[in-house]
Amino acid sequence: MSGPSRYEIVLLEDDPETLELIAKKLQARDITVFAFDNGEKALQKALHGTNIGLLLLDIEIRYPYPDGPRSGLQGYDVANRLISDSAHRLTCVVVMTGLEQEEALDSANIFETSPVYYSKLKWQKLENSGQNDALFDAFADMLKTLIRNTPYRWREEVIQSYPKSRWVSEKKKNQKVLPPYWSTYRNLWLSRKWKQLEHGIGVRALEIVDAYKKGETKKLRGEWLNLTDAPTETDFSEHLVGRRVVYALKYFEPVYWKEKLRGEDVSEESPVLEAVIWDRIKSSAVKQKINLIHTTAAEHELEKLYALYKKNLALLDSGGSDEEELTKLVDKQTALQEKLDEISSLVHDAVTELAAGLDNESESVRKAMIPFLRFWDVDFCHLEWAGKIETSGGGQDPVTQLLLLLGIRQQDIEDENPANWRLLLPEEKKWLEDMIEAGSNG
Repeated sequence: MSGPSRYEIVLLEDDPETLELIAKKLQARDITVFAFDNGEKALQKALHGTNIGLLLLDIEIRYPYPDGPRSGLQGYDVANRLISDSAHRLTCVVVMTGLEQEEALDSANIFETSPVYYSKLKWQKLENSGQNDALFDAFADMLKTLIRNTPYRWREEVIQSYPKSRWVSEKKKNQKVLPPYWSTYRNLWLSRKWKQLEHGIGVRALEIVDAYKKGETKKLRGEWLNLTDAPTETDFSEHLVGRRVVYALKYFEPVYWKEKLRGEDVSEESPVLEAVIWDRIKSSAVKQKINLIHTTAAEHELEKLYALYKKNLALLDSGGSDEEELTKLVDKQTALQEKLDEISSLVHDAVTELAAGLDNESESVRKAMIPFLRFWDVDFCHLEWAGKIETSGGGQDPVTQLLLLLGIRQQDIEDENPANWRLLLPEEKKWLEDMIEAGSNG
């Protein structure tokens, strides 16, 4: 995020003394405050400020304060207009009120979102400056937590680094144009049911992850979850569950998380191309690339390493070893995976060029090449020829296809430390951190 402060808010309050007090206290606690006693000005700043993470509003705005009539846009108007006037904006709303709790909750139906309420009565009951400081420390911490948990900049970050993501990009399928996911997610996030829905998403994702860790082999897409190209608000939670499962398995099962997600046998991959296919290849450039890949594989004893990898994988899946033997096996498998990844990096460019050069080959050759391309982990699903093959998910690697559907790129979650993973929604990051902490404590 850019700017001098990570935390920026719009404050709307009609009492000038309260406005000055709040702005001063929050500024001293590293929150940049844009303070207004006018609803229209507050709305314009909220609409056009690039880093506004939260609206802090009084419900009613009177001018002149305190005995004048309600004037201009009220606090609830600003919140509702921000939702209606900006198709993509997603901002947390905190309502300051002098009403008692029950009266404040009764006002909730005037908001088109589900706001957080904070009673100004707390300030009126303070007896000394020490209590005042402690209260504002807690208040500032609450606002910062809300901002951190609000994906107010997430869409812009995706557009900048992953513009083809289904979250921000339309998809053409047959004669239809499928809309981006963002508007569906935004509507859910702003709704009053979001808190309960988000809790349920976390619970279900955890159940699926636990089942995978115990040896379950169901495919994530189609057996665990109903993931479609055009989810509605009713079934979009399936996508949000799927994303969390991917992140958790990538962390907890790094050696063979792809196999678990795919629900297919690893034997459907092949490190070398069958000889019978060779004679059917027309392009000399394609054959040249294959020769280069095979030569590199032979120099590093790839087939031997891969056979050992599959053997270890079967042992891990069986779960028959004791804890000490299992730990040793996981260490061996991790070392093998690193060697395979190293060999793969040596021929990455050649494999990518090979996949792109199959346009003029027959469909039978392309189909036969799929296990070979899968093994080398090349992303070929975007190529025109892949979309024409009516097998194996349109010729696409099932894991890549799944990740594309969920809006996840493998390159964003390659780092060993999940704190460095990119483009996780705030609630996904929090959920994963809690899982990791629970695992380390358990």
